[in-house]
Amino acid sequence: MGRYTLRQRIRYRLDLLIARSPVWQIFVLALLSILIVVLGTISISSAAPESLGVEERNGLAYRIWWSVCRLMDPGTFVDDFTTTAVALSGLLITLGGVLVFSLLIGVLSSKFAEKLDSLKRGKSMVVEKGHTIILGTGDKLFEIIKELIEANANQKDRVIVVCSPTKKVEMEETLRERIDDFRTTRVVCRRGRLTDIDALRILGFDAASSVIVLGRSDEETVKALLAAESLRHDNHDLAAVCEVRNWSMGRIASLAFPGLRWIAIGEVITRLTVQVCRQPGLSAVYGEVLSFTGNEFYFIDASAVT
Repeated sequence: MGRYTLRQRIRYRLDLLIARSPVWQIFVLALLSILIVVLGTISISSAAPESLGVEERNGLAYRIWWSVCRLMDPGTFVDDFTTTAVALSGLLITLGGVLVFSLLIGVLSSKFAEKLDSLKRGKSMVVEKGHTIILGTGDKLFEIIKELIEANANQKDRVIVVCSPTKKVEMEETLRERIDDFRTTRVVCRRGRLTDIDALRILGFDAASSVIVLGRSDEETVKALLAAESLRHDNHDLAAVCEVRNWSMGRIASLAFPGLRWIAIGEVITRLTVQVCRQPGLSAVYGEVLSFTGNEFYFIDASAVT
């Protein structure tokens, strides 16, 4: 520290203090305002009462009030040209007030713009209860959301939280383009990678009712399930469903998240495609059975049935 001057060290400490948070920035501006008022009060301490706009002599309280008025209202000093000292003091206090309030407006507007940018990036905490979390993206995502909207039609204020690498604004625009009516369901979008536990932490796994994982690979799906398992804490009622491409990865996924329901999507699609091609009209049957329109699926433990 010996090679740095006192001015450099003070400036460095002030830079660290101001850069910490907007609260500290406002605190520094408040101290600067107090300093300007004190210096202004001292500069007019020997001025006659008539030069300050009053006929009788006033004490320290009025002189402080005189300085505060010049600090907060730039138009107050126009009648201060009674003496050179009073006019100069009023002018300098007013310039200091303009500087302080300009910086204050800049700090508040910067913080407000930062908050809006954070909301657009989808990084804020999800404060919901009993919501459904969908991890992933792709064309299947929108079909799943449509089915969930249909399933939630008989309930009030249901929430679906979607987390995907896609930008929040783009995801919301795509949802509005593909889904005409959300009925009683609200869709909340957040941006993040499925394998980033810090990005998934804001989704509220400890208060969610279910989670659906649509990973781009089985490895990504397993990592997302591990993160969900570590974030659900005491929420043992959290149900999870995922798709896997390799049948053997389904067992690994079950180990990552106990109680998981998984679907070997590649094998299921292949079998359905072959059966639909061999039997005309079977696609309509599958569409009716697998759709929530007039049908609902419930998971129960039937291990006792022989």
